[in-house]
Amino acid sequence: MRIVTWNVLGLTGYPRDVAVQAIGRPGEAANCDHFASIFTGLGADVLALQEGVTHPVARDIARRCRLHLATFPSPHAWPGHVLSRFPIVESRTFSHAVAGDELPCFSPAAGVAAVCRRRRV
Repeated sequence: MRIVTWNVLGLTGYPRDVAVQAIGRPGEAANCDHFASIFTGLGADVLALQEGVTHPVARDIARRCRLHLATFPSPHAWPGHVLSRFPIVESRTFSHAVAGDELPCFSPAAGVAAVCRRRRV
């Protein structure tokens, strides 16, 4: 099983001012096409994304890649996502808040996803 992890910086590209002209803004069709092509080209069975985008944008990219998706919302910003060739059978988000804290622990996003790897015949 090939597992890839990537901090995608909100799918903005880098440097942002140059990237926006080349690949568009997150959520725009050109941006989704660009990253769907990149992600598909990785050949990953499971792709974990940090500093992701909103769930609807991640869902659009997952559909373009024909991958299953689990999203890990953040109490502050930068959700995480897992895209998988295999069905995702369970996912959990860790967001532990303590009274008086400005930001909870794991403020960007933290979670776990269980995938069901099908046996090959």
